[in-house]
Amino acid sequence: MKLKKVLKDVETLQVKGSKEIDITGVFSHSKVVFPGSIFIAKKGKATHGNHYIQNAIQNGAVCIVLDMYNPFLSGVTQVVVEDPSLIEAQIAKNFFEDPASKLTMCGITGTCGKTSTSYFLKHLLEAESPAGLIGTIETFTGLKRFKSTHTTPDAPTLMKILKEMKIGGCKNCVMEVSSHGLAQKRLEGTTFDIIAFLNLSHEHLDYHGTMKEYQKAKESLLNHRKKDGIVVTSLDDSWGKKIKKKIPEAVTFGQTSKADVFAEKIVSDIFGLNFNLCIGDEKKAITLSHIGKFNVENVLAAVAMAYALGISFDVIEQRLKTLPIVPGRMEKIDNNAGLNVIVDYAHKVDALEKVLISLKEIKKKRLIIVFGCGGERDREKRPLMGALANKYCDFAILTNDNPRNENPKTIIEEIKKGIKSLDHIVIENRKEAIEYAIKEAKKDDIILLAGKGHEDEQETLGKRISLSDSMVARDIAGVL
Repeated sequence: MKLKKVLKDVETLQVKGSKEIDITGVFSHSKVVFPGSIFIAKKGKATHGNHYIQNAIQNGAVCIVLDMYNPFLSGVTQVVVEDPSLIEAQIAKNFFEDPASKLTMCGITGTCGKTSTSYFLKHLLEAESPAGLIGTIETFTGLKRFKSTHTTPDAPTLMKILKEMKIGGCKNCVMEVSSHGLAQKRLEGTTFDIIAFLNLSHEHLDYHGTMKEYQKAKESLLNHRKKDGIVVTSLDDSWGKKIKKKIPEAVTFGQTSKADVFAEKIVSDIFGLNFNLCIGDEKKAITLSHIGKFNVENVLAAVAMAYALGISFDVIEQRLKTLPIVPGRMEKIDNNAGLNVIVDYAHKVDALEKVLISLKEIKKKRLIIVFGCGGERDREKRPLMGALANKYCDFAILTNDNPRNENPKTIIEEIKKGIKSLDHIVIENRKEAIEYAIKEAKKDDIILLAGKGHEDEQETLGKRISLSDSMVARDIAGVL
């Protein structure tokens, strides 16, 4: 594609060089640039893309987008704009021929439940047409499946993925939308046919600073609706109720009969969930093998979105019979010892509380938790997480999560500030902590391995080491 076509509708201050050159790719990371590419030198939180322009040119970039003309660059076209971050999405949108407009785009945001809801919605939509997936765990384009590096990818990567979904035969795209992605303008140029707001609680304040700014970032998803785009929101959450007041036509879900899609007579145990699913005057009995009453909320959100997009209640009922278990989300680990071992990604205050409330309701004996908190992240939540363990659990093993470059002992000591009376021990090595929990557990105890969920690596001292809670638990319990 010619550069002049890539620059359509892009507000430029100056173009130095030919617009007739052929463009083969669009990138904002110099390491992945290949011959014929545009490199967008945008300012990041820690560094500026200008520092990597020479690397991009060495890798074959033929066009540089930057915020000030550089007379020392030769052999490349320079496109000078006011802010490269703001035009990145438009350039990518042009190059990949606006793929979002050719898909039914489904965006899901909220502090907790995005991943489970996205998997559930994808499953429901695929009753009628193929769906791609972009989220925390993985990305599926219809052509390939790969592990995600970000919940919401940057604009060039996102447009590339959407283009591949279209080529791969997908009719729908189900996408988790993070507050970071919204705040960093990764979604500029992308609009949605339907968006869902799940909930809002304390998280990511290390990045956003205040809950007000966090909420503002989340609600900016409303600016990305297509014309006549549908809004879905929860009536079980105070934030969701505010969204409903702001968008009166929003479709609602929850555990109240005031919602458009609601659940009643919920029964939860270690084997799963039973409840009545209600849409209007229709009611259907649902049985799921998913653990945790809070999972009903995720199911309701997915059902509300699918129904709003035209999937019939009868089809939804049939698809719920084969609803997938999401990796690392209340995942029960089958084992030869007959123990109740649960792996969950809960690393946020609200998420952990929902998990612990659900497990306390169904426990027969002790509730044992193995957990830590991530290093170089929101420190305010550490004693709050400790307080939740103190309130709901019978025994805790404090261990490493992803300490990154922070001292693990410091993290654990900050968690302990929230623990007042709970019997607990510290085992920094996470594998050893899991082994201790499983070997000490008795029949009908529940062991919760919280915080890492689907992750198969641990970040510590600048290194990534192989570690999967699920695999460790299976290996240990399998030999008991």
